[in-house]
Amino acid sequence: MGNYIQIEIDQEIYDYLLKHSESFQDTPNSVIRRLLLRTHNMKTKNSKFKNQKIYLLQHPSHIPSALTQILDLVYLIKKFKISRREATNIIAENRNVYPQTIIDKYCRQLNLKANQVDKILGTDMEEFYKIIMRKFFSHKSYINTFITEELNTVINDNIAKNFSPNSYRDGFISVKDLKNKSAEDLVNIKPEWLLIGDEKYNPKTWADLDEIVVKELFKLGFLSVDKLPIRSSKQKFFINTRPSHENVATDGEWKKILPGVYIDVKYNVQRHCQNIYNLLEELKIDKSLQLLISLRQ
Repeated sequence: MGNYIQIEIDQEIYDYLLKHSESFQDTPNSVIRRLLLRTHNMKTKNSKFKNQKIYLLQHPSHIPSALTQILDLVYLIKKFKISRREATNIIAENRNVYPQTIIDKYCRQLNLKANQVDKILGTDMEEFYKIIMRKFFSHKSYINTFITEELNTVINDNIAKNFSPNSYRDGFISVKDLKNKSAEDLVNIKPEWLLIGDEKYNPKTWADLDEIVVKELFKLGFLSVDKLPIRSSKQKFFINTRPSHENVATDGEWKKILPGVYIDVKYNVQRHCQNIYNLLEELKIDKSLQLLISLRQ
């Protein structure tokens, strides 16, 4: 244990440290160490690691958990030569989640099998870089910092500089472009994939897509009950706090998606697209949240 030096802090700093403590065992020193050095002591039931000085990174709060857990895995495997299975269990124990949750992040969400993860992390960090950037491009800066500073790995400049959203979003179309298509162009067309920021969804129908979009806007804080109703037209609502239009005789097919939140899903394809576009416009969501759709027959 190192030597300690006594310092004085004001009440505001003390309250800040208290806010960022994670357990009763935390001390001001351990909180400061975690915040400044971006690490915290690892706990594990595996006796193999009891005497090793191993740390997990402390990620910024705005980085999604899916990305942080994947980076945790890479960090333990590459930095401390731990097996994927051991790293998975350690992360789960320290992040208070089930091991299967971690596996889901680096397998299903990256569209990889476990043996593919082993192979890529063992031999080809540039391929891993491409895969993770396709999923989390909006966090490019953090990923680049992690790769270079935490792993001391250099990615080919041409790969890093030329990687753009278009390189993994080919085949997707914006809601604005989609709503401008003619009704004839959209006959028998269904959504295949939906991208909201970094998250990818697989809606089966346009009604599914409506529900996913509205729920995500609530989750992200763009939409709230006090902003309802949201209109589809002068006569009809798209989202309402009750399952009816202004004129209760107006036809609709209402679906309850949240407590006190209903969406009317009885629209043709063109109107579904128009409803989503109008919703984003009304909430003044432009480049702050990218929403893209791929289509299928």
